[in-house]
Amino acid sequence: MTVVIYFVQFKVSQIGLDPQQKKQMAIFGMMSPIMIGIISLNTPAALPLYWAVGGLFIIGQTLISKKIYLVHKKRTAETS
Repeated sequence: MTVVIYFVQFKVSQIGLDPQQKKQMAIFGMMSPIMIGIISLNTPAALPLYWAVGGLFIIGQTLISKKIYLVHKKRTAETS
């Protein structure tokens, strides 16, 4: 579950980025969920649960901030 949440977080963080930036982030975006999955197998259940809840909050924060940023960027482009 934590692996899926962190993979979704990676995809959400790529919203609005240039293709070049997406390409540069691709390796890290795949490594993070894989490493979290491996570590989660060897730790008590509280740590993966903590990561899962934290990941959900990060996804929410990222979606809100991306929405605000993209609206601001659009307004700035229209006034220029």
